[in-house]
Amino acid sequence: FIMARQYHLLILKKYLMKKIYILLDYLNSIYSKDKTILGLDKDKLRVYFEEIGFEVEYMKFRDVDFRAMNFKGEYVIYQSSEDIGLKYKSYIEDVLLGLLEQGAVLIPDFKYFRAHHNKVFAEILRDTLEIEFIKNIKSRNFGTYEEYSEIINDLKDNVVFKTSEGALSRGVRLLNNKEDKTCIPKALSETKPYKSIILQFKDYVRPITNFFKRLTGLKIYYEWQSKYREKFIIQNFIPDLSGDYKVLIFGEKYYLLQRSVRDNDFRASGSGKYFWPDEPNNIVLNYAKDLYKKFNCPIASFDIAYDGKELFLLEFQFIMFGTITLERSKYYYKFIENNNVWQRIDEEPVLERETAKAISEWILENGVR
Repeated sequence: FIMARQYHLLILKKYLMKKIYILLDYLNSIYSKDKTILGLDKDKLRVYFEEIGFEVEYMKFRDVDFRAMNFKGEYVIYQSSEDIGLKYKSYIEDVLLGLLEQGAVLIPDFKYFRAHHNKVFAEILRDTLEIEFIKNIKSRNFGTYEEYSEIINDLKDNVVFKTSEGALSRGVRLLNNKEDKTCIPKALSETKPYKSIILQFKDYVRPITNFFKRLTGLKIYYEWQSKYREKFIIQNFIPDLSGDYKVLIFGEKYYLLQRSVRDNDFRASGSGKYFWPDEPNNIVLNYAKDLYKKFNCPIASFDIAYDGKELFLLEFQFIMFGTITLERSKYYYKFIENNNVWQRIDEEPVLERETAKAISEWILENGVR
């Protein structure tokens, strides 16, 4: 009788299981940043999803066949990319847009993929989302240095420059004076050298083409492009910060890391000076909880600053973010609704378990399909 009951439960579980597609990159990995980082353990991730009641099917982006398959209403977890020049990320975007056309449910939402490794669009999201308490940071975005050069004189001293790509504060500079505002954006927005050489060559031959045009009367067309086409943003500077907080959220579990700024610098990301607070920081955690609800995404990474008076959302990510804050933590914080307090819960984290649990609970709670 017991064996028959277990068999029927297995059959029931099989037919009640919800299906999740997980798309792998060319490294056959999920949530990896480069070839030296393997990302999530696929076997572990499958086990944790199946324990909750989700069937997992792994596929590569190249194997998504839009003629033979229909993903309407299907849940799809996917990988982004931080490759140089974002060429592979562009390919992933093509596939994701195809899935959206068929009606797939992307996790996370496509707009959060677009914002990954793309500070220009992330700041556009900040401005367009109806989350008023994140708008105390104001950004201006530029596609070329020439666009920016027209408004240099309108900028105050002490503004923050950020390249659109980059992590660990790479491409982040403080522009203190007119020289900084001129030289730093020009240097960091320069396009790849080989492209610049081609464009410079076109500039050199322009007088020759103009001479032949006048001499022969022929219409000679050529295309001129800026040599400084790496997009970037300019933000207001928040003075007197000693550091910031990294908060990773996986469902009800909040992992908190406190970071100090680098020596003689204003940047905390990538400083290597960090620790895990033993007690909850209620102000920061409450702010992170409000953010998590507003963005409505199963897993999240927030960089939060607090100057003693005001909280600032410096950056946000929902895919392919660093997970050291979770993996090296010995505990997480959970908000206890009944008592309206944050409780520290000691636990050895497992990245695959937390990922599967957070995504599964989000699907069940949101009732997307």
